[in-house]
Amino acid sequence: GNWLFFPGATVKHSCQSDGNSIYFHGNEGSEFNFATTRDVDLSTEDIQEQWSEEFESQPTGWDVLGAVIGTECGTIESGLSMVFLKDGERKLCTPYMDTTGYGNLRFYFVMGGICDPGNSHENDIILYAKIEGRKEHIALDTLSYSSYKVPSLVSVVINPELQTPATKFCLRQKNHQGHNRNVWAVDFFHVLPVLPSTMSHMIQFSINLGCG
Repeated sequence: GNWLFFPGATVKHSCQSDGNSIYFHGNEGSEFNFATTRDVDLSTEDIQEQWSEEFESQPTGWDVLGAVIGTECGTIESGLSMVFLKDGERKLCTPYMDTTGYGNLRFYFVMGGICDPGNSHENDIILYAKIEGRKEHIALDTLSYSSYKVPSLVSVVINPELQTPATKFCLRQKNHQGHNRNVWAVDFFHVLPVLPSTMSHMIQFSINLGCG
């Protein structure tokens, strides 16, 4: 009753299952087999970010080029956001921070929205990290011009290499076509601890492959 659909499967005792299982018996041809649960509310009020910036005013200690604070591209997460629409270089860097206890970086991002969107991968945004005292940039993600046409939450793992006493995170646009072209916006930068203080959710299942 908790599953919306599981095409190509039957519910039966099979493959040494403990009671009934969702059993995919293998169809002729190339039909794709999958199972989908109903929507599950995984939100929690317990997980609090340890550091955040909501861009309701000019952020202190940030390195920002080519942006204004406003609602030119609409509301991204809430209130004002950092909107990159100027000529010249467009870049955003957090201050250096102690990331030894952080495991996840999150922010809201839109490319275009109600503003002029990106036209090609030339307009993509690069997310990278920089560790104090080291020259190289550590690439974390490429935010594609075509994947963020509506505001979306970007979530990136802060892996152990980046958990240092002084790491900063940056977004940079490779190329754009000038003022008010290929516009992007960012809102509510925040980091979460390596693990929440209390376990809020757990998913558990078993799978047996090739048992027929």
